[in-house]
Amino acid sequence: MNFNFLYPEFLWALLLIAVPIIIHLFNFRRYKTVYYSNVMFLKNVKQQTKSKSQLKQILVLISRILFIIMLVFAFAQPYVPNKNTQNNKNKNLVSIYLDNSFSMDVQGQNGKLSDLSKNKLKSIIDSYDVSTNYLFLTNDFEAKHQFFYDKNKILDFVADINTSPNTKLLSKISAKQSDILLSEKGNFNRISYIISDFQKTTTDINNIKADTNISTYFVPLNPENSSNLFIDSCWFETPIRKLFQKEKLFVKVYNSSNEDFQNIPIKLYINDSLKALGSVNINSNKFEIIELNYTNSFIGFYNAYIEIADYPIVYDNTLFFNYSIKETVNILEIYGNKPNNFLNALFKADNYVKLENQDFLKLNFSNIDKFSSIILNELPEIGSGLQQVLINFISEGNSVFVIPPFKLDFDSYNSFLQNVNSAILLDTVSLNNKINNINYSNDIYKDAFVKSNRNVEYPYVNKMFLLNKSYNNTDLLKTDNNLTILSESSYKQGKVYVLTMPLSTTYSNFVQHQIFVPTFYNFALNINKLDEIYSTIGNTVNVTVKDSSIGDNVYHIKNSANTVDFIPEFSKSGNKSNIAVKNNITEAGNYFVEYNNKKLKYISLNYNRKESDLSYYSKSELEKIIAENNLNITVIKDSDNNILTDYIGESNNGKQFWKWFLVLALSFLLFEILLLRFFKNIK
Repeated sequence: MNFNFLYPEFLWALLLIAVPIIIHLFNFRRYKTVYYSNVMFLKNVKQQTKSKSQLKQILVLISRILFIIMLVFAFAQPYVPNKNTQNNKNKNLVSIYLDNSFSMDVQGQNGKLSDLSKNKLKSIIDSYDVSTNYLFLTNDFEAKHQFFYDKNKILDFVADINTSPNTKLLSKISAKQSDILLSEKGNFNRISYIISDFQKTTTDINNIKADTNISTYFVPLNPENSSNLFIDSCWFETPIRKLFQKEKLFVKVYNSSNEDFQNIPIKLYINDSLKALGSVNINSNKFEIIELNYTNSFIGFYNAYIEIADYPIVYDNTLFFNYSIKETVNILEIYGNKPNNFLNALFKADNYVKLENQDFLKLNFSNIDKFSSIILNELPEIGSGLQQVLINFISEGNSVFVIPPFKLDFDSYNSFLQNVNSAILLDTVSLNNKINNINYSNDIYKDAFVKSNRNVEYPYVNKMFLLNKSYNNTDLLKTDNNLTILSESSYKQGKVYVLTMPLSTTYSNFVQHQIFVPTFYNFALNINKLDEIYSTIGNTVNVTVKDSSIGDNVYHIKNSANTVDFIPEFSKSGNKSNIAVKNNITEAGNYFVEYNNKKLKYISLNYNRKESDLSYYSKSELEKIIAENNLNITVIKDSDNNILTDYIGESNNGKQFWKWFLVLALSFLLFEILLLRFFKNIK
């Protein structure tokens, strides 16, 4: 047994053993004179032998010596180190993460988990000496929590902590702790604690990269069984919202409990008016998808939310979303020789999509920003000026459709295509093939057909361009011999489509086939650029608006109740402003971007639904996953904060014996008292 002392300097106090020895020696040589008045009193005096007197004195001496030895050992704090024992010569750096997510507001056996977690944090701090420096982290990753402080400062931080809508994966928390602990140079005992309920949705132990230089401890809390019914998500049947369109909104409701629910009402509100009503029956630990139907009745912003009733967990009973309906969608055809008759015929009778035709020689670059999509129809060349305009246009999240003629300037075309990460044009080839390979999973076609029909009569092509296959593009249409007809590529926020043949019946009957309509109609709607109908609090939300900022006027983010009003970060790019909404908003709801008292765009933010699934890892499950991943992590499980303090002391300093030596010291002191009291008649 490797026996060590935490404070070996106290062992010098063993020299005090000499004191009782000296007292014993002097007392042994001292004689006592006993006076008595009458010989008859001698009958009442007990005779002592010399050996009994010496035995008593030796026992008293031994008890005093052992009392001193045991007391000195107790102050020196003997211990047997274990594999986790820290180097006591090094200073401690302790990082403590306290989970302050919404799930910590549920009840445990002894109160709210949020309150219990604070008590455990205090117990951890009490387990270390005053020279220890601490790092305190929560889900908010606040800037002030990125530094080391003393005990008192950490306790001040803890007193101010409230539950937060932010959710962090366990691997992100562990990585944050490791980065800051390892950034401190020097010889330290680096220790990290994670106090959490360890929800299964956020506890990704498999992704943790533990460092052997850091001793990591999990401190799990025990929530009571809680039931929770929550709205998980919602989505529309089709990607496009139009005036007087009949909408089908699908709502996913999840039952995270061990009981069934019947006839739970679900309400849809749009602009604070009840728009649709439904109900759902849902079994335990299952989800159901319910369909809500209504009709878009006006042009403008639709601020909506879906609501259910559930108690006691209420933060996930509402899901906010928004969208807008434009009066028209404007697209531009830039033509080389003449406008394409088939494109004009497709959009002529459409009141929603407006097609404008412009000759490339008379193009007004300043009006490009009013269009959402551009079709380059058989331009003989793409000049450098037009190239730059198109590159900026695509970068802002718009789409360009390239239809090359067979007589063109290869250098200018391929220069543009290379600059936007698209496949470049090669030589033409004559053939007689069917266009029978359709990418139904792509946004252009996934909602265009109910199902793929292998018996359909596919369009043919007899002349086309070959594309350079070295580029990592997506093929949307291909021939039966695997040649690309339509290619898609991404450039920054936008998309580029390349058709490898002109829109003419001379080379193909593509323009007369039913697939022609969804190809160009969905492109015109720019479905790849559709805004998300809602986002999650804690994630950075980027919003793009036409640049209106002039002089001292700035953008504001507000809500309808006027309880939120702040100026967000934004940057200008061409004639657009990119607005970033970061951690400024902590409450779910519908918000809007305002400039000069005009509402430009809406933003819907919801709480992270990972906090709604109330399933947790037990201690045994945590230990099993840790062992499977061979991680240097210890799981601490206790029901009492004093036990936690003792466990940490033993983990950091080894198995300690000072209490046992203190008990022995008191025992020997008691033994001496008993000797002196009950054997006082021994002379």
